[in-house]
Amino acid sequence: MSGLPPGGRYEHTIFTEGQGRATVYLPAEPPLPPGASDAVRELHLPQRTAVVATHCGPHDDLDLTYAAVGTFAARNGLRSADLVEEVYLVGPRDTDQPDRWRTLVAWLLASDSAQSSA
Repeated sequence: MSGLPPGGRYEHTIFTEGQGRATVYLPAEPPLPPGASDAVRELHLPQRTAVVATHCGPHDDLDLTYAAVGTFAARNGLRSADLVEEVYLVGPRDTDQPDRWRTLVAWLLASDSAQSSA
């Protein structure tokens, strides 16, 4: 098991249309353990560029952090990859005090957008 925190990648359409792909992950050292469920599989995340912010506190107002990173990207002419990623730095698995939760919110950028802003 890796010491890295769990996370998830979500298509924008989950938030805008109520449906889309979601991938939830728990970093671990390969290979998968014997007897692992067929629902679990190895996933190697590609290198990515994103606008990021750390959301502090419960997830009730996580949408405000999404709005801030999305607004920053738009104002700076950065094109979205239509994916967001959350990394659960501190969450319910760590503490039962939601005010201590920390969630990294990453607005993933299209590869051509990232190159043009460098």
